[in-house]
Amino acid sequence: MILNIEDKHTLVILRALANELRLKILKVCSKEPVIQANLKFMLDQDVSRSAISQHIKILKNAGLIKEDLKTRRIKYVKTTDTVFQLEILSTPVP
Repeated sequence: MILNIEDKHTLVILRALANELRLKILKVCSKEPVIQANLKFMLDQDVSRSAISQHIKILKNAGLIKEDLKTRRIKYVKTTDTVFQLEILSTPVP
């Protein structure tokens, strides 16, 4: 599959991945579902909850994580397409 950088969704994904903290959030969420309040402690960084919330919003808009509403607390989990999307983005274009 050829990566189309003109595609708006592709650009949204690339922008979401262009931040070190968002990559860390994605890595944490890919291991297990995470409650936002716990995410601050799992990142080992001095980041405000509001900053984490903004980064989560960007990752959600890119379709890289989603809310798991099965419980009363909101948990963030990677989407099933995340790995596939990342593989496409890392595939060299001929």
